[in-house]
Amino acid sequence: MRKFWVLLSAVALSVITVAGPGASAAHAATCSDCGLLDKDTKTIRTFTRSAGAGFSAGKAVLACGYQGWDGETGWGFRHIRHGHEGDWSRITTMVGGTWQVVADWSMAQALKGPAYVTYTKRNDTYTYKTPIYIYDRRGTMRYSFYSYVVVAAKTQNIITAYPAAK
Repeated sequence: MRKFWVLLSAVALSVITVAGPGASAAHAATCSDCGLLDKDTKTIRTFTRSAGAGFSAGKAVLACGYQGWDGETGWGFRHIRHGHEGDWSRITTMVGGTWQVVADWSMAQALKGPAYVTYTKRNDTYTYKTPIYIYDRRGTMRYSFYSYVVVAAKTQNIITAYPAAK
C-alpha cells in the first residue's frame, strides 16, 4: 500500500492511500460496478455536497444511470465509466489503485470543498470544480488537475465527473 500526499486546496493537506486493483475498501464500498440488470436508479454512493451558486448544501447521488447508444448522452456511473474511465485511469498511473478509487475520492473533494460552483440554465445543472494537487513523499508537487462533478438541480443525481487540466 502506498501513500501520496495530496494538497486539496491552498489551505488543506491530506493523505490519499490507494492499493492495488481490487484491494481497496473504498472501491468495494463506494464504486462497485453496476450490473447489466441493475436499475438506472440503483444508488452506488451518496456524497455530501456544499452550497454554491444558489444551490443549497445537501447530497449528490451517484446512481448506476445509463449510457446512450450515441456515446454522448447519459448520466451516472455508467456514463462516467464509458466516457471518462480513460481520463481517470491516466491519473492512477501516477498514484496507483483503480480509476474508480481516484474518481470517487476526487468527486468527494470537489463536492465538499469546491473552488467554484457554476449553474448552467440550459440543462439545469450545477458544476462543482476544485483543483487537486498530487505531491510525493518529499513534498514535491508531481501533478495537478481539476476535478469536475456535474449535478442535476432537480434530482441531485450526478450526471458526470471527470478530471481536466483547466
